[in-house]
Amino acid sequence: MENEKASPFEIGWLAGIIDGEGCFTIRLLKRKTKYYGVRIRVEPRLSIVNTNEEMINKIISIFEKIGIKKYGKNLRKRKEAKDQIVVTIYTTGLKKLLPLIKDICIKKGEIEIIEEVIKFQEEKKRGKWGRHIHYTVEDLEYLYNLRNKLLELHGRQAKKLIKIDPREYGISEEIINLVNRKIYLQMTINRKDVSTELKEKMKEELKQIEEKLNLLSK
Repeated sequence: MENEKASPFEIGWLAGIIDGEGCFTIRLLKRKTKYYGVRIRVEPRLSIVNTNEEMINKIISIFEKIGIKKYGKNLRKRKEAKDQIVVTIYTTGLKKLLPLIKDICIKKGEIEIIEEVIKFQEEKKRGKWGRHIHYTVEDLEYLYNLRNKLLELHGRQAKKLIKIDPREYGISEEIINLVNRKIYLQMTINRKDVSTELKEKMKEELKQIEEKLNLLSK
C-alpha cells in the first residue's frame, strides 16, 4: 500500500462519507504548566464516526494512500446502541486531505474555516522547528470567532472566550517575565547570525533563569 495512490473514485467516496459522517472541529485547550503558566493549544481536527468497522478501515486505507500516517482510532461505547468507531486526523493530515476534497464536499464552508485556522497557525509559528506558538489576546479572539462560525454551521451555540488571568493560577509577574525571557533566549540561540560568544552568555543566563523558576515554582 505504501506506493499506492488514492483513485479519484476513492477521493470522491471519502468526500461523500465526510459530508455524511464527518465532523470538523476546532479545539482550544487551556492548561496550567509548571513554568509557562497558562497555555493555549489550538487543534483543528476531522472526526468520522460510524458503527461499521469495514467502512472505517476503508477510510483509514484511503488516508494512508493520501499520505496521512498519523490518525486516532477509538471505540465509543454506548449502552443502548451499537458501539461507534471514531477515526480522527489532525493538522498534518488535514493539510494533505483538504485540497483534495474541498471542491467536491458540501461542507466547503467548514473546510474553509479549518484552512484559515491552519494558515493562521503557520503564520504564527516561531522557533527553529516551529514548535512554539505564542498567541496574543487578539489572536485568541480571532480563533474563537472562527470556532464560533464553525459551531454556527453545525447549528450549535457559540462558546465564550477563555479568560486568561495569570492570577487565577497563582502565576506571578516575575515568573511571566522570566518565562518570556527564557523563550526569547531559546529561540535566539538557534539563529545562525548569533556569535558563539553571545550564545555562551545566553546559555549561562538560561541556567540562571531555570534555577530561579525552580525556586519560584516550589
